[in-house]
Amino acid sequence: MNIILTGYRATGKTTIGRFLAKQINKQFIDTDDIIEHREGKNIRDIFETYGWQYFRKVEKRVVRELALLDDKIIAVGGGTFMYRANLKLKENAKVVLLIAPVEVLSKRIKNDPNRPPLTRLQSSVEEIREVWNRRKERYYAVADLVVDTADGDAERAAREIIEKLGI
Repeated sequence: MNIILTGYRATGKTTIGRFLAKQINKQFIDTDDIIEHREGKNIRDIFETYGWQYFRKVEKRVVRELALLDDKIIAVGGGTFMYRANLKLKENAKVVLLIAPVEVLSKRIKNDPNRPPLTRLQSSVEEIREVWNRRKERYYAVADLVVDTADGDAERAAREIIEKLGI
């Protein structure tokens, strides 16, 4: 069984995923890292060069491959589960939804120049609210566990995941 970390951007999926994998001695995989490696560009450049549709097409191929794996910790992009084809990843996994307040996410995003804007609002509080409102129903529908990451403490979040999933 895999553990999938999902949630809005900047909730700590990569940071917590790496820490969790180390704690339970599992391989950590980040879909964005795979996409960047295959494309030879960072996520922002992929979006700016080819657009969202291209990125989502590449992401779907990566997710299809990852769905065949077992016993991994996998961080997926914030919009991954918005696409029906990507729900296959959940079949052999426990999905952990990471959440944090909009203001916390906004600060984290603004401090990371590699994150492309999702809407015309450029990663503002308004953009986060707009995108969160479109995604939250699906996020909660796929989640087996919800963990609040507002405190930025990856160690605590990993312990909570381990404890609540009984790993």
